[in-house]
Amino acid sequence: MQELKQNQPIKDLQPYLGEKGHLVIVKSSSPLTEADYIHAHALKESSDGQINFLSSLPSKGTYKVWLQFNRNGKVNTADFWVNAI
Repeated sequence: MQELKQNQPIKDLQPYLGEKGHLVIVKSSSPLTEADYIHAHALKESSDGQINFLSSLPSKGTYKVWLQFNRNGKVNTADFWVNAI
């Protein structure tokens, strides 16, 4: 297992489906509308060892976010919640 040093850039990011990363955002609402779903690709000019996105949430509320990226040949998925106020 590779040891990670704190605050050091990650050097083994690789493209996944042609992008540095994919971000999916879904609003916690019922019923869901097309505006409640966002899919974004990482910015092409993201620095080495970083995955940057530019997106906006359409309205206040709670959103579930999934990030997918390829690190050292393995696709990883991270998920978290965001509260837009």
